[in-house]
Amino acid sequence: MRILLAITKSSYPANLLSLIKLFIRTCFEKQHAVSMYFLGDGVYALRLFKDLIDEGESGLIEVFVRKEDAEARGVTKFIQTNRVRFPKDFMKRLVMSVMERADKVVFL
Repeated sequence: MRILLAITKSSYPANLLSLIKLFIRTCFEKQHAVSMYFLGDGVYALRLFKDLIDEGESGLIEVFVRKEDAEARGVTKFIQTNRVRFPKDFMKRLVMSVMERADKVVFL
């Protein structure tokens, strides 16, 4: 199963963030793939998920950041994991993933 998470906010209340992280860890335990898309102010939230991104097996996690959003907010230089990709066709990839690849989609 593939889960798609679209992260659109810069921060989340502590209890919601804990639930999101628990959800992602449970997906990893059940061998479900997680695709994370960070866009808009959501690029700031990348730091909140760095530990999960780094601990997920390579086949179980994909991380995409909209380059224009990261550059506009000055966060590209702070991204310290090689698992993050900046596709040129970010929005097309997101739409195609929602429509064709993902079994479950969550916009946060």
